Amino acid sequence: MPTNRFRLTAAVAAASFVAIATGLVSTAPQAAAATSSVYRVTAGKSAVTDSAGQSWQPDATYVHGGSLSTSKNTVANTATPALYRQQRTGDSSYEFPVSATGTYGVVIDVAELGNKSPGQRVYDVLAEGATVASRVDVAANAGKNTAWHLVFSVPVSDGALDLDIRHITGQPAIGAIAIDDVKPGLAPAVTFDDEFNGVSGSAPDAANWSQDIFPGNNNQLQYWTDHDATADGNGSMVISARKESFTGGDGVTRAYTSARLTTAGHYTWFYGEAEARIFVPAGQGLWPSFWSVGQKGPWPSNGEIDGMEMKGQEPKIDHGAVHGLNTNYSEWTYHATTTSTTPLAGQWHTYAMLWQPGVVETLVDGRPFMAVTPADVSGADIWPFDSQPFVLRMQLAVGGDFVGAPSRSTVFPANMLVDWVRVTQ
Repeated sequence: MPTNRFRLTAAVAAASFVAIATGLVSTAPQAAAATSSVYRVTAGKSAVTDSAGQSWQPDATYVHGGSLSTSKNTVANTATPALYRQQRTGDSSYEFPVSATGTYGVVIDVAELGNKSPGQRVYDVLAEGATVASRVDVAANAGKNTAWHLVFSVPVSDGALDLDIRHITGQPAIGAIAIDDVKPGLAPAVTFDDEFNGVSGSAPDAANWSQDIFPGNNNQLQYWTDHDATADGNGSMVISARKESFTGGDGVTRAYTSARLTTAGHYTWFYGEAEARIFVPAGQGLWPSFWSVGQKGPWPSNGEIDGMEMKGQEPKIDHGAVHGLNTNYSEWTYHATTTSTTPLAGQWHTYAMLWQPGVVETLVDGRPFMAVTPADVSGADIWPFDSQPFVLRMQLAVGGDFVGAPSRSTVFPANMLVDWVRVTQ
């Protein structure tokens, strides 16, 4: 694995993908995220308090170059537009003293507020002298007047985290920068790796996975069993949704079965990147997903990260989301989609969840399409992603509120294949 592993929300997205952020749910006062905050700075001459109650200080102490500007434009997809309306434009360099050698997570808040079209404002971001975001084009990635993030981690061993913003076309525009301490080590490590190399017909490795056995929720039609996930003998785990009469432990007979795998009791992760190479099936009423939840507490207070959710009837669209509990004791959701010009279903793709202090990002084939921070959600929305380890889950559901019932055209058995699952921290 590379020694400076990162993912970039504003890295150049392939032309076949269009990111669409679809907003926020809920209202009213949230506790600040429990991150190990190092720096929160914003362009401009005055401090900003975000929706989570975190104070962002003016960046003047740490920056050289660039000029300040302010916009009154409405900024979409964030609960704290002030972090994006104040901008530092032009080439600039930042130096943030850090007290310890280690890996630091960086989130740069950006928005295209100057009415630039794609290709008119393009720039690189360097950290510790290495390019971490190449050809950033916010207008192309997010559209105009929409909150967007650059997310990456960087090892620092010289006492200062250095960032450089360098133009390619037009003038760069930076809103705010958050830096957090991630870990003392400088190199990433693979902490979980299942290549699914079992013999044909064998169950998932019991050292890594358990199989849930109970009825589906969210009005799903299947019963989760322990006989619907088996190795194919060619390096993949096959999760099969079957049309079969099955009476579960609750005494109810259902028309479908499938499998849900979880690392609960075997493995948890706290920050890092979880990736899976998956082949999802198409078909009305099929609901494949790769996701993660907090290991303790009732849902949604424990938090949920959806790295991949698809509707079988919409084979070109992948959904990313995070869920939590708000102060009104109801669920909140932040959600985004990415649409491909060719079907994602029926093809192999890599789906990922990147999780750093104060940010969650989802990606397809390395292309980010959703990133969310505590400052982007309502003040009522309690941020649950910096307080405990999470477990991994993957499944293929049938029916439910998200996708509706299968149709006569849906082919069974429907197979979701998983080539590998890895976590790098």
